[in-house]
Amino acid sequence: IGLHIQLNHQSLKCPIPIPCHVKLRILHMMGIHDIAIDYCGCEQQIPQHIQLLRHGWYPAS
Repeated sequence: IGLHIQLNHQSLKCPIPIPCHVKLRILHMMGIHDIAIDYCGCEQQIPQHIQLLRHGWYPAS
């Protein structure tokens, strides 16, 4: 079972989703998770990296 997240839409499905080409690895206090995401592809879309930041996902090194 895999988790699939739609960014930039609060509990709504985007009519024009853009699938991420790779699964993202999320580090959480409950473990490490690989998830699939869809970026918002609507006419008023914001850049993909901003969608991730607004969702509260920050890059790690």
